[in-house]
Amino acid sequence: MIFPGYPPHFTEKVKALGDSELVEKAIEVTKNEEAKIDKKLKPYIEKFRGKNAILNTGGEKAWSIASALKDLGIKVIATSVAKSVESDIKKAKEILGEDIILMKSPASEQIKIVEEYGTDILLGGGRSLYTAFKRRNSFLNLAKDLDNVLDNPI
Repeated sequence: MIFPGYPPHFTEKVKALGDSELVEKAIEVTKNEEAKIDKKLKPYIEKFRGKNAILNTGGEKAWSIASALKDLGIKVIATSVAKSVESDIKKAKEILGEDIILMKSPASEQIKIVEEYGTDILLGGGRSLYTAFKRRNSFLNLAKDLDNVLDNPI
C-alpha cells in the first residue's frame, strides 16, 4: 500500500491508471485535503475526547456512522446490527474492534448498555428516544438534526 492511511482499494484504483506520476499526485492531493479536514476537526476532537456513544441505526450505518464518530474521538460502545448483513457486521468489528457490543435486539439491549457504561450519546431513530429521556442522555436523531441544519439560514 502506497498511502498508509487509506484502504488498499484507494491506491489500487489510482495505480490501475498506470501512471506513476499521477499516482504520486493523487496521494499528494489526498494528503493535503486530509490535513485540511484534520485542522477543521481538531477543535471537535478535543471537545469530544472521552465521550462515548451507542448507535441504534443498523445496516451499513452500524459501521459507517460509527467510523465517523470514532474519527471525532467518540468511543462507540455498542452498535445495532439488527438490520445488518454479515459484511456490515464484519466491517463494524474491523473498524470498532472485537470488543464492540453488537446489539441484535437493541430495543431490549440499549437501556442495559446505557446503564452499565454511562454513555454520553445515544444516536438512533425515534424508537430510541424514550431510553435517552429516561437515562437523561444526549440524543441525536440524525435525520431530524440534519433537517434542522439544512433549514438553518446561516
